[in-house]
Amino acid sequence: KSPANLIESASIKDRPRPKEPTKIIIADVKIINLTNRGSELVEALDSIEISIEYELLTDLAYFSAEWMLRDANGVNIAHSSSSPMGNIIYHPHGKHGSIRCTIPEIPLAVGEYFFDIGLAVPNIEYLDYVEEACSLTIVSSDPLGSGNQYNTDKAPVYIECDWSASIT
Repeated sequence: KSPANLIESASIKDRPRPKEPTKIIIADVKIINLTNRGSELVEALDSIEISIEYELLTDLAYFSAEWMLRDANGVNIAHSSSSPMGNIIYHPHGKHGSIRCTIPEIPLAVGEYFFDIGLAVPNIEYLDYVEEACSLTIVSSDPLGSGNQYNTDKAPVYIECDWSASIT
């Protein structure tokens, strides 16, 4: 059952991958609006969660997850990785699992954005990388009613987030 606040559940099998994964594969990506508006509408400062489902294909001692956020013109806006924060995820062979990245307040201007999702051996290689794995549309950028709008013209933007993982 999908949550009422599901923004997008990407069918990533048709999305571009720079190389065919052999050790781990990204099986699904979802964006969920944690502010729980009950729709796909997202405003600046809403809380969202990126959920990455994966499957290990072979023995793998460890890996990390990351995302790259780009605007509709392809300009890199922000990047986050689980490894710099000491959250490298360890799992045994043959497991399915999920990785979640919670963004407590998304500070973006009105517009459409795309998340590239990667699983990697940190600072060595991408194990799987999906371009435009999911998208997000910000419909309002003045959550406090001040008349001031977020501006991402001077990218990159700092986006606070928290990474977690579980085995299913």
